[in-house]
Amino acid sequence: MMFAINTVIYITHFAFLLIFSVFSTFSYFMRIDSTENDLIFNFISLSWIFYYSPIFIFAIVVPCWIKSEGKKTSILFQKILITQRRKDNIYGKVHLATLQLNHRRPLMSCGLFVIDWKLLMTIIGSIFSYLIILMQFE
Repeated sequence: MMFAINTVIYITHFAFLLIFSVFSTFSYFMRIDSTENDLIFNFISLSWIFYYSPIFIFAIVVPCWIKSEGKKTSILFQKILITQRRKDNIYGKVHLATLQLNHRRPLMSCGLFVIDWKLLMTIIGSIFSYLIILMQFE
């Protein structure tokens, strides 16, 4: 649960920072009277994006990797079940592990949303929608 709370705070912070950077960069290029201070401010905000992006991508990649490894492990356990005899000692334990992996897939969730590639694409889509609306007002 602590991982989820930290991740939600981090994803929210990153999304707001990204929206703010997109807005400031867009306003810098659309204004005619931009100063050198505006350019420095844009550079600083974009450098924060480049600083936070690898950590954000890592926070998305790890849960997706765990989910795919859980699927692969479940398939391997099922192959073991096919090759083992029912009387073996290990059969019951592998069967129990297979049932647990099939009925309770490992996924990272914070209670509000599942952390996966769909979340990343939703955030990117929302930011581009915001940018399109911003361009229509100019």
